[in-house]
Amino acid sequence: MLVLSCYFNMDPELLDAIAISTLGGFESKAGRFVGSKMFGYEKRDGHCITNLGRVESRVISEGIFIPPASPANRKAWGVLTINKKMRICSIQ
Repeated sequence: MLVLSCYFNMDPELLDAIAISTLGGFESKAGRFVGSKMFGYEKRDGHCITNLGRVESRVISEGIFIPPASPANRKAWGVLTINKKMRICSIQ
């Protein structure tokens, strides 16, 4: 929730500068500070599991959920269950 609160209250120019100044390619002390200290972009050692939930459907027989990529995560897993069949998709 901390990150979402920051997004809602942050100046849009700073929000745009966070990832690119932390990962290189743009000079912004404020962007680098927020990106490294609050969002974890400098270490990039985070892990994320996101679950779309469980669905029973006569129309949909199966599906996969590709999790959203983030510069802060080393690995992310997306989980989706349709008709009692769970699929886990990972990105690194």
